Amino acid sequence: MKIVRQSDSELVLQNGGIWLSVLLAAGALPFFLAAVFAENGPNSIVGIIFLVGSLVWLRKTTVVFDAVQLQVRWKRVRFFRTTFGVIPFSQITGISTETSAGSGGSTLYRLTLLTAGQPLPLSESFISGRDRCDATRQTIQEFLHERGFTIPSLAAPARQQRLTESSGSVRSLLLQGRTDDAIHLVETTQHVDLPTATRRVREIAATLRSRHQH
Repeated sequence: MKIVRQSDSELVLQNGGIWLSVLLAAGALPFFLAAVFAENGPNSIVGIIFLVGSLVWLRKTTVVFDAVQLQVRWKRVRFFRTTFGVIPFSQITGISTETSAGSGGSTLYRLTLLTAGQPLPLSESFISGRDRCDATRQTIQEFLHERGFTIPSLAAPARQQRLTESSGSVRSLLLQGRTDDAIHLVETTQHVDLPTATRRVREIAATLRSRHQH
């Protein structure tokens, strides 16, 4: 999630891989053409891989902090499906930094708005570098504070507990060889899509293998 525009009236954040999706789709075209005109089967396989990759990265999240309407407008595009909503500034109770296990034992981060209702992750993906999240959170807090809304930095204990518990259950399922069940568990408990759930399960599996090797 990065800040793409900031003015007196609004603060706009975006996150996504649409440009990467377009590049991957464009990269698939030469392979499909080669498969058709040169009758080269392997080229079509490579083209399909590029095309599947472009679909996986076809997602974008836009969050607008509107100082005129005193509300947050968010829009999320994923796999040709769009969801959106509005949250009044008055319903924001805090900004938390969520964590997720990365490859090689690293920690990934993302910001989430805590509200009177359902929390709103500001991006679907987690990123490396706590400092980047802290800087973005501070900018959001200062923007809201200047409009009369003091938003504290808070943890999200309930969600973090669910993430910790689900990670432990995922490890248990992986040790039993039940990879598909582990992916489904991550999807349902962490509220992520299938590619994200698959990636997280693979990262946990890699960590487990690394521990057993040592």
